Amino acid sequence: MTGSGRRGVLAIVLHTHMPYVEGFGTWPFGEEWLWEAIAVSYLPLLDVLERDVPLTLSLTPVLCDQLAAEGIAERFLVFMRDVRRESHRVDIAGLGAAGELQLAGELERAAEDYERAIERFRARDGDLLGALAPFAQWTSSATHAVLPLLATDAGVRSQLQAGIDAHRARFGAWNGGFWLPEWLPRARHLPRLPPSHRPSPPTLG
Repeated sequence: MTGSGRRGVLAIVLHTHMPYVEGFGTWPFGEEWLWEAIAVSYLPLLDVLERDVPLTLSLTPVLCDQLAAEGIAERFLVFMRDVRRESHRVDIAGLGAAGELQLAGELERAAEDYERAIERFRARDGDLLGALAPFAQWTSSATHAVLPLLATDAGVRSQLQAGIDAHRARFGAWNGGFWLPEWLPRARHLPRLPPSHRPSPPTLG
């Protein structure tokens, strides 16, 4: 848990994941998903985490790989400036022309949120993963695979181990927290990991 070490009876675990979309274009799928998540989820989340709130954060290896990809900061800013800013301008004008002034006002507010996201991102030198690193406590399976659908136990164990290894390689220490995606009770996998590698009790994902 992040924060000042306070402990309570409620654990809030925020699981962050993004399918691998880096390098795959924009609308209606692809990198645009990642840019939108950075702007409206990860940067606001970072603002909360930096206020020393008691939350538990998981970062999947797949998301981390994308946030660490070469050129990610530049492409995010290009999207925000050239695509999202222009789409907001066009949509606000269209709504205003149609007499939908309340909707136009809401979109203007949203556009301001995106502009603040650009400022937040630049204030961290474009290194979002580095900014999230101090709060990364849990990891997840290597590719966020649907574990119950994997064909073999060895495949499940490989996903678990690779996720733990990726976390340790990127962040150093790992405290045992693990988000098990789409987990069904197959506890026979857990004892086969060395004691220092065993995930926490299964968390439905």
